Amino acid sequence: MDSRRYAKSFLITCVLYATSGAVFALVVANSRLQAARWLPAERRVHALSYEPSECLSNSPDKKTARAVAIGRAAFRTPLLLGGQAARAGLYCNSCHRNGRGNPDFMFTGLSGAPGTADVTSSLMSSHRGDGLVNPTNIPDLSGPEKSRKISHEHNEKTLEKFIRGLIVGEFDGPEPSKMTIDGLATYIRMLSPSACKIPQEQKIKMKNYLADVRNAIEAAQISLDDNAPPLRA
Repeated sequence: MDSRRYAKSFLITCVLYATSGAVFALVVANSRLQAARWLPAERRVHALSYEPSECLSNSPDKKTARAVAIGRAAFRTPLLLGGQAARAGLYCNSCHRNGRGNPDFMFTGLSGAPGTADVTSSLMSSHRGDGLVNPTNIPDLSGPEKSRKISHEHNEKTLEKFIRGLIVGEFDGPEPSKMTIDGLATYIRMLSPSACKIPQEQKIKMKNYLADVRNAIEAAQISLDDNAPPLRA
């Protein structure tokens, strides 16, 4: 299937997904059940009822807004990572909820204490697995500049290289397209502590999921309009 046909079919799927209440409810319920598998039992009710507020800055122009839409959609799909992560239903947003951290994340074989993950685990990667158990704290991508381990400077492209290595190396995922990498990097760069909303935590509502669906439709439409490769490849 060529890229234009793929984007069109993806767009149609998103529209059906957004307009079918029954199917949508089932998909949401399934995703919540999956997430419950990597949450401490005593925190499940709260973690499945509340999420951190997204610290997303307003896009300064249309080009940035389009890139953010693509990156935000890719950030929330397990198709991006591939391998064992995709089979388990994990995606970027699993560890970095709404671009933040996740103090409740506890995946057997990958985490130590809640809120940690082993980025060199052989469970997820045949490339970076070191055979050791060395989980580290999951960072808040919306944190202050001084807390970043990777430079977000656009002209350096360090963030793009890091994201590509994470997908292909850390998770054995498929080679991502330039549009996907640029979108993810733009989305992450637009996360800022100055854009954090008060309160810092919000109740999970159906409208939040509907907003994500609309965002995915927008990203698919951009891919279709630009005759671009599929978002995941």
